[in-house]
Amino acid sequence: PGDETINVQLAMSHDNRTWRRVADNATFLPTGESGQWDDGMIFVAPPVVRDNVVEFFYGGWDGPHDVSRRDAAIGLATLTRDRFVAVSATKPTATLQTTKFSFEAGELNVNADATEGRIRVALFNADGEVIPGFGLDDSVPITADVLQQPLQWNGSADLSSLAGRELSLLFEIQAGAKLFAYRTVPVPEPSAVWLIGAGLLTIALSRQSRSN
Repeated sequence: PGDETINVQLAMSHDNRTWRRVADNATFLPTGESGQWDDGMIFVAPPVVRDNVVEFFYGGWDGPHDVSRRDAAIGLATLTRDRFVAVSATKPTATLQTTKFSFEAGELNVNADATEGRIRVALFNADGEVIPGFGLDDSVPITADVLQQPLQWNGSADLSSLAGRELSLLFEIQAGAKLFAYRTVPVPEPSAVWLIGAGLLTIALSRQSRSN
């Protein structure tokens, strides 16, 4: 930050070669408050995923980089799974359309907190047209805090009729709602790939007590 302290920021890459920082270089894991054991520097180990929590063990120092003596300890910060960044609306309602992707089969799931504003989703075909039966008015709104919520249209999450087609998603997001990620869930494979959108960084880390 220019004062010889060291905090943690997020960076992303699509090819593991070219990296860029997200959210205008916003701080992801800040140093502690002045006088705390980790108020000078923080270095983070690779994250550990346990159920729906991502754990970040980190080394913290009580002095900046340019001092000769400082004490260190190990800390733990936690994050709800796959909630590194969020896209939210800066006006009453906003929309976000994804790039096209090939949908093989299965479900479309979202990770979102819509307790303070709903989220609806429409599906578009390769020509940029709304697919009949999958428009915003057909969408079952998301109005809760969910980690793996199957998207539904007209009361059904069945997307078998769209298998093998190129799709894009249009998210309608009300102010107060946060969209963290969406994913495709193949059938019958239980594994899935999260597609994280780099949007407004939402700091959601909870700092736990010092470990000597």
